[in-house]
Amino acid sequence: MADPRGATVVLGAGPVGCMAALAAARTGPVILYAARDNPGPPRVDSVPAPLLALLLEFGVHPAEVGVTELQDTRMASWESRDPVVLRTRAMAHVVRPELDLALRREVLRSPAVTIVRTLDPHASRTAARVIDASGRTAISAVRRVRPARPFVARTSTATGQFSRAARAFRLAAMPDGYVYRLGTPALLTFGIVGPKRFHSAAVACKLRQLGLGWILTGLPSLETMAAGRSGIASVQWSEGPHHPIRVGDAALARDSLSSQGMANGLSDALQASEHEASLWRRHKEERQAHLASLIREIEWCWCGSSSNWMGYQTFLRGHLDAMGTVSVDDGQDRQARLAAHAAA
Repeated sequence: MADPRGATVVLGAGPVGCMAALAAARTGPVILYAARDNPGPPRVDSVPAPLLALLLEFGVHPAEVGVTELQDTRMASWESRDPVVLRTRAMAHVVRPELDLALRREVLRSPAVTIVRTLDPHASRTAARVIDASGRTAISAVRRVRPARPFVARTSTATGQFSRAARAFRLAAMPDGYVYRLGTPALLTFGIVGPKRFHSAAVACKLRQLGLGWILTGLPSLETMAAGRSGIASVQWSEGPHHPIRVGDAALARDSLSSQGMANGLSDALQASEHEASLWRRHKEERQAHLASLIREIEWCWCGSSSNWMGYQTFLRGHLDAMGTVSVDDGQDRQARLAAHAAA
């Protein structure tokens, strides 16, 4: 067992945990607790372009994680059933688990990082710093707050050769939740998000009945696509003592509608080694702003008055009212910090 005295202990070896370990390794020894090695089935995630510079700084080239281009438009049926093409900030489509594996490779190359499979429960008493990057599990938290009936994302993937139009980000709201798709030249991901499970054929039929069949254009039949990752997609946050410091989804797991989870988590990991004292205040502020942003999205949604969306909105409003005043704009300050760090 590695000696934790004077070391930074990181709980969790996903992308956020690996980034936290690499950042902390610049100033001292690190013990990275990795409970499991399986990064899960392949899928495509959307991240802000400045994140690529941060990954490159830590040894991960964009091409390694499937990035061949940037996207600055998306097509969405949100405020109405008719799809609208929207200009967005530049985004990159990255492939998982290639991202996870590339960051893990850099961790293994670092002489300052020791990976362990079991962790002495008393390690936090002698470690210089303990960072909880265990994701939604939030193993150091006293309480995890999320809707009683959370929205769950279930993904499917297809491999092949796909045009730029086919791999663009698309999103469509439904009374039961929403669907989305995005891809790279070689991999497409289709996601179904809602509080209950849907059969693929039923989803395709429902989309066409609602006049949303456009989102299926260029996709293989949903029944032929390979089952991918599934997991909770609605907002969740943790409560508990300030130490260990929780980062990424362990602190605030954003609703996947925001497409900010990965970028904010990696930014958290970097900040945990540089500005630990300010993270707790910022997490609270960003939680307030994120809940307010989600409420606005539901209010604007063409089917936001459905029972599923109204139930989610009631949860959000109840907790936002208990938190007080919103003081920042849903993580935009963090995106600016990420861009500034990349440019430095």
